Amino acid sequence: MPKGPKPAELHLGEEERNELEALVRRHSTPQQLAKRGRMILGAADGKRNAQIARELEANVDTVRKWRMHWIGLQAVSLEDLCVSDRLADIPRPGRPAQITAEQGERTVSTDELTGVQALERKHPGLPLAPGHVQRREFEYERHGTRCFILSRDVVTGKLVAPFCGPTRTEEVFLAHLQAIVATDPLVTRWHIVCDNLNIHQLPRP
Repeated sequence: MPKGPKPAELHLGEEERNELEALVRRHSTPQQLAKRGRMILGAADGKRNAQIARELEANVDTVRKWRMHWIGLQAVSLEDLCVSDRLADIPRPGRPAQITAEQGERTVSTDELTGVQALERKHPGLPLAPGHVQRREFEYERHGTRCFILSRDVVTGKLVAPFCGPTRTEEVFLAHLQAIVATDPLVTRWHIVCDNLNIHQLPRP
């Protein structure tokens, strides 16, 4: 006998179920969306949150959240909000970002990754199939290590002129900054946010 409170009932119309089943079967559907779709189908089949969580190897709170999220959107027609949009990530609560892009100025945050192993799998992975996730072989070949210098625009979140090479030096970091500046000649002032790593402390000319 199942324990705990009975979850909120979720009923699907014929069109809702058809679109959910099509989304779950579609090979191009991102795995995260397909998993959420299976949560909704399981809930509509009368399964409890804990059972769905066990079957899909998910957190029971996540199943509960998406059950209630779907129920809350059922008053909106599928013409106004399609199935994939209903299963999209929920915007995080809180105040919106206060950083804005002032005309003529941009800010990037810079960091490095070092000693990153360059690995190449020996054999191609097995593609997605209905009911099966993509699988990859465990054997790989080593191609040494690489260093990355990554700068991200703090407003858009996009990487700007990423660098990958065998090492990092003052000259490499300077070249990275020059590449950043070259990406947008209309900018009159760049703000670079970085730590006190020695290669960031170039002597003034």
